Amino acid sequence: MLEVIVPENHLEHCSLLTEQLLQQPLSDAINESSALRAIRYHLKSGGGRTRSILVHEISSLIGIDESDAVILATAVEALHNASLMQDDIIDADSLRRQQSACWQVFGCGVALCASDVLISKAFAVCAQLSDVRKISPCITLLGEAVERTVNGQCIDMDDKKWLSLSPVDYVSTIAQKSAPLIGLTVTLPLVYQGLDSMLGLCNKVLTDFAAAYQIMDDLLDWQDDAASGQCNIVMLYGAERNPQRALLLSIHHARCLLQQARLQLQEAPNGINSVIDARLLHLQGKLEAFSHSVELS
Repeated sequence: MLEVIVPENHLEHCSLLTEQLLQQPLSDAINESSALRAIRYHLKSGGGRTRSILVHEISSLIGIDESDAVILATAVEALHNASLMQDDIIDADSLRRQQSACWQVFGCGVALCASDVLISKAFAVCAQLSDVRKISPCITLLGEAVERTVNGQCIDMDDKKWLSLSPVDYVSTIAQKSAPLIGLTVTLPLVYQGLDSMLGLCNKVLTDFAAAYQIMDDLLDWQDDAASGQCNIVMLYGAERNPQRALLLSIHHARCLLQQARLQLQEAPNGINSVIDARLLHLQGKLEAFSHSVELS
């Protein structure tokens, strides 16, 4: 059983190394480009780098060297931030973490090129992993995650399709755009360490987590989404007829997903179990706080 405790100062050190590698250009050709300036602008907007931290926690638990863990975390963060930059363009969101979105400052063209640089970086850094036998499986996993994410995003943009879905089918669909990249935080270290037997269980848990995460996102944005005609589970639960009931049904749906994820997680080794469960509990806390505000309204 895994009982490793990862010191906070070690995580801070690893996170700093990851941030440095994330911002470091792959070639001198891009060193002064507007794409690199756009990337650095976007990264300075903040964010908890929770995906990077989770990669480092899992990597420490399963015995991955620090230098390789930094590479894996950089790949995950690069893809995540590329997806955020593209999401802002697709959704025409002018703000990201209380500052102007990258595309608002640099234009759509430069922001898209910057996101392409981040995507290429995820694959390029994985080529630097010390165990050359595992480079191909890791790069394949990254490619599959990108492909599945793009497919989920395309479904999300199809207004006619989502309007005809039931809430259950809708949640299953929207999870496709977030679950692959969230899943990489755990599956990429597992694949690198050759622990493929755990992939099925972790993918199930993280897919339920991603679905609940998307519902939480919908709960926070449902009024804006309703005004702009964008897909949202609250609307599918009948917000036009009874907003409070629709909100409570959406909250219940997310609760069920988190409960299912925690039950499945019991089959994982203790160390990995506790690391992922901490994320599930954090999301559950945010959900309960939102539920309380709805019940008081």
